[in-house]
Amino acid sequence: MFQVFSKLARRYPTTHFLRLSAHYAEDMPSSAFPAVLAYRRGELISNLVHFVDELDPGSEITIPTVESFLIKYALLKFNRLIV
Repeated sequence: MFQVFSKLARRYPTTHFLRLSAHYAEDMPSSAFPAVLAYRRGELISNLVHFVDELDPGSEITIPTVESFLIKYALLKFNRLIV
């Protein structure tokens, strides 16, 4: 999954992607990971915990799959960040 987000980060240079080990996320249970937290001007605007459950059953975690997911939740649009 790291490679998917790494490639998305290159595709969306104005978007900042951060990788955080669950070990350091003390306020979140391990069952919440992987998670996507989106911030706008320092304010949390989206908290998509264990987002892989939201993907279509049987779908692989690929760049198009994750990109479509982020577009669906209005976090990315037309190759640029909305938030």
